[in-house]
Amino acid sequence: MKPFHLETVLKYRRRLKDVARNSFQHAQNQRNKAHEAFVEKENEYRNLIETMTELQHHGVTVEELIRYQNRIDYVSAELLKRQETLKKKTETVVRERKHLIARNKDERVLEKLKEKQNLEYQQFIDKKESAMLDEIAVLHRNQQESAEQREFQ
Repeated sequence: MKPFHLETVLKYRRRLKDVARNSFQHAQNQRNKAHEAFVEKENEYRNLIETMTELQHHGVTVEELIRYQNRIDYVSAELLKRQETLKKKTETVVRERKHLIARNKDERVLEKLKEKQNLEYQQFIDKKESAMLDEIAVLHRNQQESAEQREFQ
């Protein structure tokens, strides 16, 4: 029985896991940037609403009101785009996390297989060694018995 070498497969799987980990971290970073951009645009939208409300209480010209309303509409559209981007980035993070978890499971399975294979091979070697020692003991005993028989004769 000759052991199957899993080390090459394990190295390859580790590389895949590292790639998956890097992809996951990159996806998280991209999601965090998208979240920051969304929060920034959300704050801008709130500030515009507050400013327009304040201006309406103090009195505002129609021209300024239209300008603020156009800006609010534009920021609102941008906010929706950033919200959609954030949603996509979050989905990417979830997908990359699942991929990384699968890679981790693959590596653990292969590690367990390698350990099991090494244990089986060690048991095989131990049996061979034991058989060899038994054979040596039998040969030695036969030599002693034949030497004893020659002495008695």
